[in-house]
Amino acid sequence: EIREQYIKFKGATSGEETINRHIFSQIMHKCYPRTYKAELEDDIFRIYDVDNSGTIEFKEFLVIVSVMSGGTPQFKLRQIFRIFDSDHNGIISIDEMNNIVQHLFQLVPKGQKRTLKTKEKLCMGNHHPSTTSLSSVLDTRDMELLGEQTNLTHAEIREQYIKFKGATSGEETINRHIFSQIMHKCYPRTYKAELEDDIFRIYDVDNSGTIEFKEFLVIVSVMSGGTPQFKLRQIFRIFDSDHNGIISIDEMNNIVQHLFHLVPEGQKGRLKTPEKFADKLMTEMDTDQDGVISEDELVSAFMRSEHLTTIMVNKIMTRFTSASVSILKD
Repeated sequence: EIREQYIKFKGATSGEETINRHIFSQIMHKCYPRTYKAELEDDIFRIYDVDNSGTIEFKEFLVIVSVMSGGTPQFKLRQIFRIFDSDHNGIISIDEMNNIVQHLFQLVPKGQKRTLKTKEKLCMGNHHPSTTSLSSVLDTRDMELLGEQTNLTHAEIREQYIKFKGATSGEETINRHIFSQIMHKCYPRTYKAELEDDIFRIYDVDNSGTIEFKEFLVIVSVMSGGTPQFKLRQIFRIFDSDHNGIISIDEMNNIVQHLFHLVPEGQKGRLKTPEKFADKLMTEMDTDQDGVISEDELVSAFMRSEHLTTIMVNKIMTRFTSASVSILKD
C-alpha cells in the first residue's frame, strides 16, 4: 500500500521526489478552479509541510494524510492550529485570525454568516447560536450524552444534525432506500447491493433496519477518532451477519464475494476466486484453528498486518467513510 501511494505521489509530481510550491499551486487550481485563492493555498500547504522546509516530502505527506484521516479529533485540530499560527510562535494573534478569515470568508455561505456580514465581525466572534430546534429529537440529556460520546460541542452536534436531515430530505432516520441512493451516488460504477447491506450494518447498531441520528453520530465519531481495536470490533459486525459472535466459513465467503471485485488483480496473487481468497483469510485469522473466527482473532490479524485481512478491512473502511462524507456534506 505504501508503494502504491508512492507511485501515485510521484505521478502527481511528474517524477519529482517532493511537491514544491509550483506543483501544489497547480493541484489547488485544479481542485478549486472557481474559488482558488493564493493566500488560502499558502495556509493549506502549511499542514503538509510539517518541517517548514518549503517542500512536501513523500514521508511527511503520507504521515499527515494518515493521521488527518484516522487520527483523533484533538490531533487533527492541532494540525489545523498550525494554519492559524502562521509565525509558529504557539499562539494565534488577532492579526493572524484576521488573515485566515480574510482567506476563507468567501467560502462561508451567506446563511452561516447571519449578522456577521464583514470579515472583522466574524473574526471577533459576534456570533449568535443557530435557532434550529432539536427539541423534537434530542432533549438536553441526549445532547449531553452525545457530547460525552463524541467530544463534539452542542453547536457542532446541531450542525451535524442539520446535515443529516438534509441527506434524509427531512426524515428523522436513514432508511434502506435513502442509504441505497447514497451508496449509488458514491460508487456509480462499483455499486453492489450486497455490499450496501454490509456497510449499512456498521451504522445500524441496534439492528432496527434504520439509522437514527444519535447512532449515526456516535458510530461516525468513534470510527474516525476511536482506537484501531474499537474500529475493528465494529467491522467485525459486517462479517458476523447472524450476530452470534463468530464468523463462519459461509459468512467469510459471503463478505469476500461482496468485496472481491474491488481487490486489484495484483493483490490477489494466486487467489483467483472468492472461495480461495476466503479460505486464505480464514487461515490468516484462525489462530486457534477451530474453524471459526472470533472478534479477538480478527482484531489480532489486522494488528499483525496480515495481508488479506488488511485488504478487506481497508476496503470496508473506504466504503464506510465515503457514505459518511456524503451524508455530512455541506
